[in-house]
Amino acid sequence: MYKKKASHQEPQEAVEKEVAPDIGAEAPQTPETPGEPTPDAGADTAQTPLGKALAEAAQYKDSYLRVTADFQNYKRRAEKEKTDIYKFAGEKVLVDLLPIVDNIERAIAHVSDEEQGGLADGVRMIHKSLLSLLEQHGVEAIAALGEPFDPEMHHAVQMVPSDDHEPHAVIEEYQKGYKLNGKVIRYSMVKVAE
Repeated sequence: MYKKKASHQEPQEAVEKEVAPDIGAEAPQTPETPGEPTPDAGADTAQTPLGKALAEAAQYKDSYLRVTADFQNYKRRAEKEKTDIYKFAGEKVLVDLLPIVDNIERAIAHVSDEEQGGLADGVRMIHKSLLSLLEQHGVEAIAALGEPFDPEMHHAVQMVPSDDHEPHAVIEEYQKGYKLNGKVIRYSMVKVAE
């Protein structure tokens, strides 16, 4: 940088003047070895207060962006969990009603043609109103009979050889499966053709 020299003309005051470095003087040489980074102007700015402040500001900005992204992800997760709670709040009660629906369907299946009367009609009406109630709460039956086997919807209890059906088609349904708002709450128990 600049060297300060005392003036020889005024020894008592010892006034210092700033003098520019000699143009002919050699700059100090730094030994350069291969693989070692050479000093550059960017390294000097990192050592200055401004360079340090800029680096710290960049670090704070990065930290801020990460925290903001994490918070947005948290809000999305919390909102999804909240909607899922509302969506599946009554799942346990609805699942507990399914065996009752099964028993009513078995009773209807065993009513003979001679027994068609007031009691059989009453059981059918109860079945219809129960299915309507389940449907209002988002429960729907899973289609199984004649459909291709889907392990995400069906539980294969038995596989039998069949020439009359397509391979891996559901040929008999032992127990109906149900979904609640698109989520399987009970798998269909089925017999599948090999």
